Amino acid sequence: MQREQWPGRRVVVTGGAGMIGSALVRVLLGLGCEVTVADNLSRGRVEHLPGDGAERLRFVRVDLSDPGAAEAVVEGCDTVYHLADIVAGIGFVFGNEFPIFSHNIALDRAVLDACVRLRVPNYIYAGSA
Repeated sequence: MQREQWPGRRVVVTGGAGMIGSALVRVLLGLGCEVTVADNLSRGRVEHLPGDGAERLRFVRVDLSDPGAAEAVVEGCDTVYHLADIVAGIGFVFGNEFPIFSHNIALDRAVLDACVRLRVPNYIYAGSA
């Protein structure tokens, strides 16, 4: 997509208050997008969000594993960057595999299903390793 095609686009960034998500939000605001950040703040911080372009930035604290909540967040957008997931150190993951993976699968499915139902034209998934 060319730079001149970005201004005014309505973009949702899930996990947008995290380190990587907030960097993406800065870029999108710099391109002139209207950005909605959807984050439950389990690891992200509102303070990570940029002040520049704040008139085009909306923050929603939400649990995106709830299908209704996911649908409400993505409704009317042009693009979803899906970065939200439970991410933790290896010490936490061992012994907690099932709750982490089951929550992440529910979250991913709710966001993707909402995008399909609402015919969001662009969905970009960034998985955590």
